[in-house]
Amino acid sequence: KVPAYCKLPPDSGPCKGHFPAFYYDPVSSYCQKFI
Repeated sequence: KVPAYCKLPPDSGPCKGHFPAFYYDPVSSYCQKFI
């Protein structure tokens, strides 16, 4: 079973920095990088 936080959309938050982050993509079943 996939935890609920894995189903959340990518969120860059309020920071204006340019930092890579990752989110779980249920279509590919892998973590994807976003900025």
